Amino acid sequence: MRFIASLFIKLLILTSPVLSQQLFLIPSASIFVNQEESDVRMNVDLEQLTNDLLEYYTNLGFFDVQVDSVATLNESGESKLYLTTGNRYILSHIQVNEQVYEVHKPYESQFIDSFIVQKLDSLENVGYPFAEVSILAVELDADNTTVSVSVNKDKNDLVIPAGIKFIGGRQLTNAYLSREAGFKQNAAFNPSGAQQYRQNLINSPFLRNVSEPGLINHQNEWFLLFEIEEINSSSIDLIVGYNPSAANTSSFVGRGDLRLENLITQGSSAQMYFERLPQAQSRLNLGYTQHWVADLPLNLGMDVHLYQQDSTYFSRQASATASFGLPRGYKVGVTFQSRFTDRDGRLADSRIQDGRNQSVNLFLEQRRVNRGYNPTAGFHYRISGTWGFRDIRNAPDDGANLKTSYSYTAAGVFAQYFMPLTTRLVLTPRISGNFKQMDVFFDDDLFRFGGANSLRGYLEEQFRANTYVWGDVELRYLLDLNSYFFVFGASGVYERPDVLGFQDHVFESDVLYSGGLGLSYRVTLGTLRFSYALSPDDSFSNGKVHFGISNSF
Repeated sequence: MRFIASLFIKLLILTSPVLSQQLFLIPSASIFVNQEESDVRMNVDLEQLTNDLLEYYTNLGFFDVQVDSVATLNESGESKLYLTTGNRYILSHIQVNEQVYEVHKPYESQFIDSFIVQKLDSLENVGYPFAEVSILAVELDADNTTVSVSVNKDKNDLVIPAGIKFIGGRQLTNAYLSREAGFKQNAAFNPSGAQQYRQNLINSPFLRNVSEPGLINHQNEWFLLFEIEEINSSSIDLIVGYNPSAANTSSFVGRGDLRLENLITQGSSAQMYFERLPQAQSRLNLGYTQHWVADLPLNLGMDVHLYQQDSTYFSRQASATASFGLPRGYKVGVTFQSRFTDRDGRLADSRIQDGRNQSVNLFLEQRRVNRGYNPTAGFHYRISGTWGFRDIRNAPDDGANLKTSYSYTAAGVFAQYFMPLTTRLVLTPRISGNFKQMDVFFDDDLFRFGGANSLRGYLEEQFRANTYVWGDVELRYLLDLNSYFFVFGASGVYERPDVLGFQDHVFESDVLYSGGLGLSYRVTLGTLRFSYALSPDDSFSNGKVHFGISNSF
């Protein structure tokens, strides 16, 4: 939000009596400045052209500019316009109330405009958003060809917002939303602070959109004003994918995500997530998070993850996360995880081992976007590092010479950028990668990627690797603020190590790429999503199709 006073400098334009007869367009006009031809204008109004030239040179400090003569050739209708600029005036100083700013440089009206805007910005940044700065006089010294400008500065009232008022809130109170914004009492208004409040609100998981900040006077007190659009208290997100196969083994995969916001207290979020994947894989996640604890930007969460790989093994994981919000959209956090794996005792190989996996993960995240939902400008990134160890229980004596404990390190990165090309075209490149170092890898130690939520065009979690990087570039055409059509191209590389005791899992690496198109469209029922993706391994008829819907209630 900016409060900028308009600056109008009235210039005295000298015109020749000859011009009063030229009220029509002429084929061309040659312009001579100080007897040298400088330009030729085609199909112009001579009177308007002359006024524009006089104003142009006056704004550059040629206050003695004048029209010498205008010659018109009757046969062709062409004209010649002769101007004399005189000497350029030097801006000696600008006087603001009682303070004098020495300048001593050639006069430019644009410099005066910038000077006034700078003064208004500096006053606004210390709590005077309604300050006024206006020009009182422009004094010329013709003998010395200098000019001085007198400016009046009026601060008006100091604005210290008493709080924030929200329009559009239904579930969340002003008190909670003010905490989400990070509002500071007794702080003078400034635009950057108000924009930071807005960014904090945009990063809230409970808001879809937040307007630009405004100021409102209520009962002789100033308040910041935001119009918000909340996410409904409950939502369900469903997505179904079809994996075609020429060998009559086509299958459907899918996931469902149920979220209950503000379930127990304001700022709480409960989630149940179920996913069905190819090869009889299934996953169930249950989680609960409390945002803002004890008036601090502290988020605390707990999650339980259950994973079943057909009859091969079953794992259960519990994790606890604490993160703290910092200025400018930063967030730092730590996650503690503990996972237990139980394999089918009848397995003859050792790719899966009973045991416990414990780790600690540190992460840094920053999100600065212009909208909470379907952003069109800004960025989001996250980097993390993990340290952990794995204990082996009941290791079989099959010649593998397994130790009872293995340590490991891992690192991850994710980044996405939203780049507006036009009012409707948005380019959104993103990249994701993970790396893990361990002496011996087991099947459940590997990262899984591929499918609708990562490298599109491949089966869901088709690839397992200890190192991978993939990225895509999506070009979106906005149908409205909440809907868009898109095309994309994607590529990735990965390495999979030799997994102990599993002959098919020998070391391999590959380069992957894919492309496709899709649609995200918001209707009364919710947001409909459709995508079609194709990799080089598939024919056009065997592309991966995903259809999803998100509904809030």
